[in-house]
Parts: sequence; structure tokens; C-alpha cells
Amino acid sequence: MSGVPGVGGGQVSRLRWTLISRMHNGRPSGFVQQIAMSADARVVVFQTFRALLPDGGGDNDPSLYAYDRSTTKLSMVSANAKGVSARGGSNEQPVVSPSGRWVAFSSLSPVLKSKHAVETLVVKDLVTGAVRRLEPAPQQSPPGARPFAGGAWDWSADGRWLLVSGIWPGPGWDPSYWLVEWPSGIFHRLPFHGPEMKVSKVSADGSLVTGSEYRDPIGYVPFVVDVATGRRRFIAAPTGVGPTVPNGTQGVYLSGDGTHVTSSWRIGDGIDRVVQISRLPDLRVEQVLTQENTGLTAFTGVYGINHDGSVVLAGCLRRKPAPYLIPGDLYRYTRQTGARTRVTVNSQGVPLNAPIDRLGASADLRTILIGTGANNLVKDDAPVGDWAPSAPTTSSPSTSTPVQP
Repeated sequence: MSGVPGVGGGQVSRLRWTLISRMHNGRPSGFVQQIAMSADARVVVFQTFRALLPDGGGDNDPSLYAYDRSTTKLSMVSANAKGVSARGGSNEQPVVSPSGRWVAFSSLSPVLKSKHAVETLVVKDLVTGAVRRLEPAPQQSPPGARPFAGGAWDWSADGRWLLVSGIWPGPGWDPSYWLVEWPSGIFHRLPFHGPEMKVSKVSADGSLVTGSEYRDPIGYVPFVVDVATGRRRFIAAPTGVGPTVPNGTQGVYLSGDGTHVTSSWRIGDGIDRVVQISRLPDLRVEQVLTQENTGLTAFTGVYGINHDGSVVLAGCLRRKPAPYLIPGDLYRYTRQTGARTRVTVNSQGVPLNAPIDRLGASADLRTILIGTGANNLVKDDAPVGDWAPSAPTTSSPSTSTPVQP
């Protein structure tokens, strides 16, 4: 493994890249749509249109696969208890339990979904292979409701609460939001509903949920809900950085210890991002991050915050302006010292030659999973790469020189 220079005055960081989405014959899998991982980054789940294992799905019915980084075993998530692949419909939106044992996802395949349902929220046990459908109890459903169509969003760090949304297909569209107690599967309805709502994260103990509500004419404004009381508090816009526009659930993350929440904002109608770090439970503003005070040019926001809120995963556009608001570079940014470590370089320290399509991070931000078309990451191709420092990295404070993506 080669040393990679730290960014902005940091010390050398040793990186390890691995390719996880290989086919059964060892070849790279090609484009990957969705990715998720367990809290310790041991189990990675991703969706692809390529049949990595026999009987895998294709363009119209992509499959979900699980890769165990400790055993290098690849298995099919979107299959029933007998191992029959869930073909005939898409399998999507995976969320992995903190332990890595269970995967919640939505299936449109007749192999897994409920009879007459449009799609069904299911949980796959990666140890036993069992598949369990999740839906509210009959008394929690409207009279005459059709089968529940649900999707998973997040799993609390204690493993007890699964954040989901769902509808009963029929006239109108009125999504409801729930915390599902695990492993009992009991649904607990959250105190808001409707098409103008979105949810993003649930706190480690299930006591808080983040999301956003569309408030015309300014857009989706982020909020925090206290589950016990039902109180919903909106996060105020940052001050002193010009006119801001809320950025919905993009960049709304909770630190593992429940002390910090991030919210991302745009400056005017441009692509510049502002990230506000607020304290919980009172939402007091602790820090506002901009490209000027972080030195991160073409800053696109944050994509995770570590357990105690001291480090964020920051994104930057590769060039500005760009046609798509997806990051070309990622940095681990230490909030108090300003130290920056560039993630999106290969083991020789060379920047990746393609932007990032998908990304996820472990709870401590030390393992970062990306989907990319870069072919200078791992030999031949790197549709899903896994980055981790091989040893603890110590970075000194950054200089005031901006980082040029």
C-alpha cells in the first residue's frame, strides 16, 4: 500500500481500496445503482443490473447483493428463503441493520411481494435466508385499504427502530411515516403525513427523526421531530451568508451520540452550499461551513457526520459549474482544526478520473463506500470501491490555501 499525502497540511494517510461488486467469475460488475452498509462497514449491500450470481436480475428487475468484507462472500439479498431470485420486478432502496444481519428493502417482484400489492417492504435475514414482509396491523390501515406499499429509509444505531414510509394505493396519494420496532415488527406511526413530507434519519435510540416539509415558495425546509412528544421543530436558515434556499433532506444527518444535526442550504439559486451544524436538543447553531471557511472549492455539502460530531464527510464538484450536482471529490473534514484528507484518490495519490455516482459511510466515517466509473481506482474498473485508512490517521491543521478539486 502506498502513502497518500494528506490534504491541506495533513500528514501522510495510508489508504486501502478494494472492489466489492465482482461477478461470480471475478470480473467487475459494471454500473451499480444503490449502496448501503452495516455500521461497522463489514456488510455492504448494493443493487446492480448485472447478474453477479446465477439467476440474478437484469435491466428490468435488478437484484440486490450482499458482500461480507470479512469473508469476501457474495450472496443474493433479493431472493426468497429457498434461494429463488426475485425476478420480474425491481428490488431497491436497501437499508442494512447495524449488526449486518438484516437488510430491509422494497420489492416489486412477485417472488417476494404480497398478493395484489404494487410493492412490498421486506426484511431479509442474511444468516438464515428467511424473508419477512413488513406492513401495519389491520387496525392501523384505512378501511378497505389495498396492500401496503412501503420503503425503508434508515435503521437506528441500537438496531431497534427502522424508519419507513408507505402508502395504501388508491385514490389520492397520502404517504404515512412510521418507526417499526425490531424484531417484533410492530408499526408506530409518526405524527405527520402527506406528499409534502420527506424523512431522512432516525437517532441512535429512536427518539428523534429528521426530515423536511415543502413550504411554498421556499422549498423543503429541514426539521427534527421528538418522537415521544410529537413536537416538530424546523431548522432555521444560516445567517450572515447571503440569501439561502433550503436543500430538503440533502445533507440532514445525525451524529451517533445524538448531539449534532447537519442541514444543507444553497446560496440563492446557485450551486454553492452552506452546511449548518446545530446542537441537539435545542437546535442551537454551533458552526456554519462554507467553501470560504473550509477551503473546499465548489463545496456541495456534507454526506455524513461521525459519532461525536467532530468530523464530517464533505463533497466538492470536480469543476464549477457542472451539469450535475454530484460530488467529484470527497474529503474527511475535521471541524475544529480544519484538517482535510482527500478520499477520492487512488493508492498512488492520483485523483479518480470520474465523479461519484453513489456513496455511503460507516458510522465513524473511516470506511467510505463509493460507486464510480473511475477506472484508475482498482484494475480494470471500479463501479463500487471501498476506501479505508489502514491505520489511524493524524492530521495537522490545514493551511488557509483553498483545496482545488
